[in-house]
Amino acid sequence: PPPPKGTTGSWIKIGPWGIGDDVNASGEAGTLADAVSPAANNNLIYSGGQNNGASSGVLKSVDMGKHWFVKSNGLFDTRIKSLGIVDELGDHVYVGVPGRIYETLDGAESWTVVNESAKFGTCYSFKNGTINNEPYIFASCDAGIANIPVKGGDWNLIPPGGWGRAGYLTVSDSLGSASVLGGCLGGHVFIGTVINATAANWTSFPDRPCTMLALNPNNKDHFIYTKPPITYQSMDGGQTYENLNHSNIFHCGIDRVGNLYTAAMGGAFISRDCGPGPNMKRPCSWQAFYDQRIQRRTNNSMIRVPHDYQRISLDFGGSVSFSSDQGLFIRPPGDSLELIKANGNLSNNIALKAAVSEGDGPGKNYIVTAVWDWAPLGSWDSGDHWPSWQTPADGTSGSCIGEGGGAYGMGKSNHMLLMHHHNILASAIGGKNLSRFVVPHGATVFGPTYTTMQGSRTEPDGAVYAPLFMGPLPWSTLQDKALSCTGDEFVEDLGAMTNYTCVATVDIGTTYGWYRGDNYAVWRGDQGGHCHICNISGNSSLWNYTAVPGAISYVKIQEESDKETHRMLRLYDSDGDGRIDPHDLVASMSEKEKKVAIEVDDDDGKDCNSDEECRDVDDGDDVDEDGWSLVGTTLMMDQDRDRAQGSNQWIIKNFNYGEGMNWTWTPLPDHMTGTNAFVNDPTDNSTIYGIAPTCISRSHDRGDTWLPCWNATDGSFEGPFSGLAIKDSRTVIAVRSGAVPLRTQDGGATWKPLTSCSQIASYSHGALYSWTGNTLILLGSGGTQSSWHPHAGFIWKSTDDGDTWTDESADLVTMAVGAAQWYENKFYMNTMGQGI
Repeated sequence: PPPPKGTTGSWIKIGPWGIGDDVNASGEAGTLADAVSPAANNNLIYSGGQNNGASSGVLKSVDMGKHWFVKSNGLFDTRIKSLGIVDELGDHVYVGVPGRIYETLDGAESWTVVNESAKFGTCYSFKNGTINNEPYIFASCDAGIANIPVKGGDWNLIPPGGWGRAGYLTVSDSLGSASVLGGCLGGHVFIGTVINATAANWTSFPDRPCTMLALNPNNKDHFIYTKPPITYQSMDGGQTYENLNHSNIFHCGIDRVGNLYTAAMGGAFISRDCGPGPNMKRPCSWQAFYDQRIQRRTNNSMIRVPHDYQRISLDFGGSVSFSSDQGLFIRPPGDSLELIKANGNLSNNIALKAAVSEGDGPGKNYIVTAVWDWAPLGSWDSGDHWPSWQTPADGTSGSCIGEGGGAYGMGKSNHMLLMHHHNILASAIGGKNLSRFVVPHGATVFGPTYTTMQGSRTEPDGAVYAPLFMGPLPWSTLQDKALSCTGDEFVEDLGAMTNYTCVATVDIGTTYGWYRGDNYAVWRGDQGGHCHICNISGNSSLWNYTAVPGAISYVKIQEESDKETHRMLRLYDSDGDGRIDPHDLVASMSEKEKKVAIEVDDDDGKDCNSDEECRDVDDGDDVDEDGWSLVGTTLMMDQDRDRAQGSNQWIIKNFNYGEGMNWTWTPLPDHMTGTNAFVNDPTDNSTIYGIAPTCISRSHDRGDTWLPCWNATDGSFEGPFSGLAIKDSRTVIAVRSGAVPLRTQDGGATWKPLTSCSQIASYSHGALYSWTGNTLILLGSGGTQSSWHPHAGFIWKSTDDGDTWTDESADLVTMAVGAAQWYENKFYMNTMGQGI
């Protein structure tokens, strides 16, 4: 049977909300796909999101966006695609999720599935319209235009199908008795007059490719459409067209007084003089909407035009709204262009991985989180406000890593890391005054672990380890051979180290421009493990080596190495002195990029600082359809996960809490192929574990060498493995994909399946212990809806190492949950659509 419900109560939301920390508590938020509001009550708003795998559920406000409440009772799939209001009061609402329509008659207190919608596919927009003088609700869906009388009755479909996202429905009721419908069906202008509930008289314009189309609600012959980078207009039903000379567009709309709207990643715009009628002119004038944020702590005013706009909602409470990846914005009354920010306490971000640090103490803990649709965000008061990096005391920001990645805390200390792609950012002040290290060769690094001080389960001893995905180094290896380099050929003795540390140190120094002219390094295992670098003259194929057992020679592959050095210097040598030093990397986290953290998200590529590995990945479109995965207990975007596949695998390590330039790396042995995480034993800082689907291996020498795959004496240890939760050297939980976890209580000699977890064996799931080791958390997502499992995401808690559980999912509605971290006796959770 499923576990009983826990008694810990509702989850406490701590943001990110009010992003940017506006003095009027009206900052920005996370991704929204649609929003609706009845004309008779513009204080009532329903909204929700699904972009990039978000699953916020339905969100409701009754005070025009100052306060928001999750209203998703009855919804299993909480990825909100579309919304539609039926009645004037706003109690009767439809919501579209992937593959289904749900309906509420009580103002979203409860939702029931529309059974007929199983044949509609996904529905992307709802519109009010008319069939034979009777009010109807239209929905543009995969299978066609679904429709139902407002007064109730049967659902019907008007063919053809194929109304995807670019087929957002637009309606003109200028005929009175029947609606004219339009959209970009099949990528072309497509307009038709409704005949009845199962037919329309369609006209296709195959010579007019389009992305979005908008009909004038009062004039069926007037429409605009976008085909980036151009906006077109027709005022005679498509017989003639004009170019409106308005670019930076994607969405479009026409309101009931004839104003034209467009919106895309570059902003939202209005033209009041572009359509048919008096007082129109050519060329049209377009004005940009903006929002203004006044920073609470500095009183600085920030004006912002760009947002990742997801939809223009017409007939929105008598106005127009713009849903975006940064929250909800409403057109102001009159001629004002300053948008109304309706984000209040909205906490709906895709918060991927947060680090919690002591900061300034209780109530002033520092929280830094990696986010999608934003660069990293920071709170310096336990989540009450989210200003990120704004003052000199905050120091350089984390915006250079862009959207994605993760933030990683280390016990109660203020040491923390931000990692994404090739970037490693470190702080000894809980996220303030970040420093930067860039791993060369197009590497990807993520998911670090750290070992703890002797006698402590949580406090770091300085050693940090992480998976590193990187191609081969531009150095050839020769075993048991050495060259003698003396005089001018000798560059430097780097001291005693391991052979892999030697080549990693030399490679970093070369690509960072520290060692100029070096083309040879030798690790003298026969002389105490010293690492020498040299500049040997002549062609390397003609060098005369001496056989030296225990020595390893590294010969630079000149063209490849020089190319990488040139690339790194071009990107990160800020002062142009031919070498990359710590101050260069601080400069690369520039004042311009500091503003990006609270002004501009990574989708538009503006915070990449010319870094060719950080670029707009969606070709200027404002929608990303990235999925997510649970890697161990951490949420990870599929786009990031894909970068960590197919490359040579290494372990990267640092023994100064991740700070500074002294990172090194060691290749992993073949039996550890696929390793995606390292885990520490909180009771033994001499052991780290590597997790691969087919192998869990151990190292007792800081990752230099690895034991064979862990096997039980009775053959009971079988994967595929996806995570490891360690209580102590005897009690360990091995999480498996598609099966219940395994548990050992004798240090790995024997393992037994945790049959108490059979309900969620097929779900994605991960496990981790609390700081004390007395509480075990199991979290994940999946399954089908039932009375004990109302939403896809779940959190279970055990205080007996998994023998029994309580279900602590409570008011959680998001479909994706991951662990942020434990901090003292509090468990912080990241979600895809409900923030932290």
